Formats: sequence, C-alpha cells, structure tokens
Amino acid sequence: MRPIRLTSALLLVALGATACGGVEPTPENAAAGCEDHIERAMERDLETRIDLEFDASPEVTLTSAEWSEYEVVGGYEMESGPGGAGHTDYTCVIIKPRSTSGWTVVDLRTTEE
Repeated sequence: MRPIRLTSALLLVALGATACGGVEPTPENAAAGCEDHIERAMERDLETRIDLEFDASPEVTLTSAEWSEYEVVGGYEMESGPGGAGHTDYTCVIIKPRSTSGWTVVDLRTTEE
C-alpha cells in the first residue's frame, strides 16, 4: 500500500470515529450526532460556514434499546442578519446501528419561532 493511500485511509477512519458524536450509544453522543447533522445540513443548504448555538441541555430519550434509537428535542440560535437572531426548535430521531461506527438521523423536524 502506498503511503498516500494509507494516510487517506487513516484520515477516513479518524473522521468516521469523530463525526456525529462519539461511537458509544449514549444520550450525549446522540445529541451531538443530531447537532452535527443539523449544522452540516444548514451549511450545505446555505453554501457557507455558519455558527449555530445549540441549547445547553437538549432532552434526550431512548426510544428503542434494540436499535439504539434516541429522540433528541432541543433548539438553536442562528444569526438572521444584522442585529437579529432566530431561534429554531428541533426534534431529531437518531439511531446507532451496531454494524457501523457512525450515527444515522432517520427523522428531523424543525419549528422556527
């Protein structure tokens, strides 16, 4: 294996281990996975880097132990132009499949205030 390919492979493994929260199926990692998903989706839609400030303590509920499925309810603030900020509430359903090291968001609903 060439060194460049090995380096690329190691980077992919490192990114997979850190993306969308930690590897273990915990409420904290589920919340981090939802926040990461929301931030990446917003950046993709707006085609720019954005800063979101998420609520300090989202409500996290284990909804299925068999699938390591969590429901995360929280909110975030995002600047909406000069002098203004908008608050958005979200409900995110996220699972941690046993066969992978990452998290998967299966449902996301948002409500702007």
